[in-house]
Amino acid sequence: MVAEPDRIAGEGTDVEIAPTLGEGTLTVQRSLVPEPYEDEDVAIGVCYLPARALGGDVGTYFVDRAGRLCLLVSDVTGHGLAAALLANRLYGEMRSLATEEVRPGATLARMGRFLGEAFAGTGRFATYCCARVCTAEMQLVYTASAHPPLLLLRRGDERARLYPSQRSYVGIGLDSGIDAPDGAEDETAVPLEPGDRLYLYTDGLLEPGLADCGCGDGGPARSSALHDGLKALERALLLERDRPIGEQVFRTVDRLGLCAHRRDDVLVIGVEVKRRKPAAAPDGGGVREPEKPPRRASVRVEARARALPVIRDFARSFLEATGVRGRTANEVVLAVDEACSNIVRHACCHVAGTIDLSLEHEPNERLTIVIEDDGEKPVPEKLVGRPLDRLEAGGLGLHFIAQTMDLVAYDTGARERGTRLTLRRDLQGTPGLGSR
Repeated sequence: MVAEPDRIAGEGTDVEIAPTLGEGTLTVQRSLVPEPYEDEDVAIGVCYLPARALGGDVGTYFVDRAGRLCLLVSDVTGHGLAAALLANRLYGEMRSLATEEVRPGATLARMGRFLGEAFAGTGRFATYCCARVCTAEMQLVYTASAHPPLLLLRRGDERARLYPSQRSYVGIGLDSGIDAPDGAEDETAVPLEPGDRLYLYTDGLLEPGLADCGCGDGGPARSSALHDGLKALERALLLERDRPIGEQVFRTVDRLGLCAHRRDDVLVIGVEVKRRKPAAAPDGGGVREPEKPPRRASVRVEARARALPVIRDFARSFLEATGVRGRTANEVVLAVDEACSNIVRHACCHVAGTIDLSLEHEPNERLTIVIEDDGEKPVPEKLVGRPLDRLEAGGLGLHFIAQTMDLVAYDTGARERGTRLTLRRDLQGTPGLGSR
C-alpha cells in the first residue's frame, strides 16, 4: 500500500510539484515499494506512507540464490528529494544482492562501504536491517544497525518479541568496524514456528510515542518515548492479529493514526511464516522472484467518514500493485469513494455499520469491485442521482459512477440488511454508461 501525495518537499519547506518533475519522480518512487505477496510458504504485507510526496524509507524482498526469503529495510535521514535520491541509490544496491547467497552480516559490511561513498559530503546517514528467512530450517537470521527492533508475534502469545540492532552507532557508513570479512559477529539467529509473524519497519511507525516527547535525538526522554511507541505498536498488532497479514499491517498503521497524520515516513513489511521451503532458482542460478498470485484484495472498515481515507488508500494501493494507473486508477478510486461516502451519509447515518470492500483484477481484462454495507436499504428510485438540470450542491456521485463504470448493479435482496453494489471497469476500450 502506498500513499498518493500531491506535494514534494524542499529542504525544510513544501513546494508544488513541477509538471516535469512530479509524475515521473513519483512514479519512480512508487516503483520502489515492494508488492504484497502470498504462496504456500509465506504471506507478505506492505504499507508505505511518505510524510511528504518523496521519502527516504526504502525496502525490498527477494528469494536469493539459495532459495531463502530475504528482506531489507533502510531509513535515510531527512525527507524530500535529496533523501529520496539517496534511497533510490540504496535500493539499487539492495537489489544487486538478489543474485547471491545472502549473508545478513556480510550485507551490513557491504552497505556500510557503499553508503560511506554514496553519502560522502551529504551530512546524511541511514539505518539498516537485513533479515533472512529459511522455512526449510524454520530459522530467521538477521543483522541491523541503529534500526528499530524487529518484532515477532507468535501465535498464542500476548506479548511481542523484540530483537534489537547489533550495532549501536547512529547510522551506517560511519564506522570502520563494519568492514569485518563476513560480518558473522553481527548476525543473530532466531528459531521460527509455523504461524509466526515478523515485522520490519522504520521509526515512523513509532511516531505515536515520539510525536510529543520533545526529546530531540537522544537521552532518557527519547528512550522512554521509543518504549511508548513500541508498546502502542504491540497493542495495535495484537488487536488486528486475526486478520490476514496484509490487512493487519494496513489496519495497524491506521489504528496508530498514521494514515491521516504523520510527521515521518512510514514503511512496514510484515511476513507470516509457513513451513514449506520456497523453490530454488532454476539450475541454482539467477534470482527467482515469487510468482504473482491472483489479484484479489478485501478490507472491512467502519461506516464512518474517518474511514474514507483508509478506503481510498487501500483501493489505490491495490491498483498500483496490479499496474492500473493514470486516469483509470483515478476514476476507479473516485467511484469507490463516492459509493462509500453515500453509505456513510445515507445507509449508516443513523445506525452503526460496516463497509466491506473487495477488488478483483483480471489482467488486461477488467476490474470488479464489490461494496457491501449493513445499513438501511435504499429506496430504488433514489439510486439514479438528482436531475442534471437542477443546480445544487451534491448529488452527482451516482452520475459519475455510471459514467466511469461499465457495470453498476445494486442488490438490496442479497443481505438481510444493507446493500451489495457491484462495479465493473473494463480495461480495454472506453467506459460507457454503467448498466443497472
